Amino acid sequence: MWYLFKVMSFILILGTTHGVFRKQRSVNPEANMNISQIISYWGYPDEEYDITTEDGYILGLYRIPYGKTNSENNSVQRLVVYLQHGLLTSASSWISNLPNNSLGFLLADAGYDVWMGNSRGTTWSRKHLYLKTNSKEFWAFSFDEMAKYDLPASIDFIVKQTQQEQIFYVGHSQGTTIAFITFSTIPKIADRIKVFFALAPVFSIKYSKSPLIKMAYNWKSLIKLFTGSKEFLPNTSFKRFVGSKLCPLKIFGKICRDVLFMISGYDLKNLNTSRVDVYMSQNPAGTSVQNMLHWSQLFNSSHLKAFDWGSPDLNLVHFNQSEIISYWGYPSEEYEGITADGYILQLNRIPHGKNGANYLAFGEFSINPLLAEKIKIYFALAPATSIKNTILLHPPTFTKPTQLKPTLPFYDMKNMKVPTAMWSGGRDNLANPIDG
Repeated sequence: MWYLFKVMSFILILGTTHGVFRKQRSVNPEANMNISQIISYWGYPDEEYDITTEDGYILGLYRIPYGKTNSENNSVQRLVVYLQHGLLTSASSWISNLPNNSLGFLLADAGYDVWMGNSRGTTWSRKHLYLKTNSKEFWAFSFDEMAKYDLPASIDFIVKQTQQEQIFYVGHSQGTTIAFITFSTIPKIADRIKVFFALAPVFSIKYSKSPLIKMAYNWKSLIKLFTGSKEFLPNTSFKRFVGSKLCPLKIFGKICRDVLFMISGYDLKNLNTSRVDVYMSQNPAGTSVQNMLHWSQLFNSSHLKAFDWGSPDLNLVHFNQSEIISYWGYPSEEYEGITADGYILQLNRIPHGKNGANYLAFGEFSINPLLAEKIKIYFALAPATSIKNTILLHPPTFTKPTQLKPTLPFYDMKNMKVPTAMWSGGRDNLANPIDG
């Protein structure tokens, strides 16, 4: 809550200084750029697409078809990798650092055809075929709809555009959550994934450290009072001004860092302070109040459930059942997993690596160049096999389901046959390895 107090004080102070600092120049020019501009700024080819979901949302999809080091072979069909951001961020997460520390650029230079998606309601996905952005109907969604509509639409488009039957999927935080749901409930989409790389995976948030989730859990009525029932922490021109003009100033730098830590997790030693203006200008990228309330409904719970609309009648309308759908099966079943040193163990949960690979996902956690080589090695191992130095790089083997009594019908995770590799560095606010 101390973070929240400082953030609110910060906003009040800045409201009176907005005009004074307007002409202050950003340290990094990318702080004032959109995704396509950032990609082009660093000399990479970029493509931008608007794709439409089944329920009418228009999503921004970005592509880096090849890197700077392999442009002479741009006619060669490359392996495709799709990157999906986490909660309150956008596709800019993958390119917020210098090229040698941004996963989007690293993979392009390694020879991959890189695609970056944006969930509905974020900075680059705020359009709809029929609904106005300022309507309540537009913001009536959570990660349920991202899994049901956004991810399938994005993957279908990429497969069609590249003419490849399968692609790699890299998700960070909430980007793993929607993948777990999609890949376990829509087999035709799951069949299109070669390997699912889950960075800071989230399936349960019983032990989440996120102050925003805790705030939404404890103060639901206040959240609606102050933010309404529409969008939550959108990326506004004022916030971009704060990030690009004020965060580079020493007197505001610490507060800007605290805002980032409130969103994603405290880890000062892995914060590239020279890029704070870029991080703060691009983030938070917004979501719906309903999505935050959905996450708050899961707080202190071991199960991942669909959004509770508040009454049996409304749940019946949305799910054709009065009880809430429960996405269960992981981690409430036993697995046979391969440890980092090659032992095969019977486990009650998938083991998490402690190498901090999720730091490559969000800009502030991407300063370790050794991780770039590690990512390349894991990608080189696909299709997944039982290799000694992998943490878990094969489809989970389900042996003995725990006898639970979930609400019915439920989405059973043993339906997910996608080879999966998981890493958690333990610093992500939403993802806590204890939950895994």
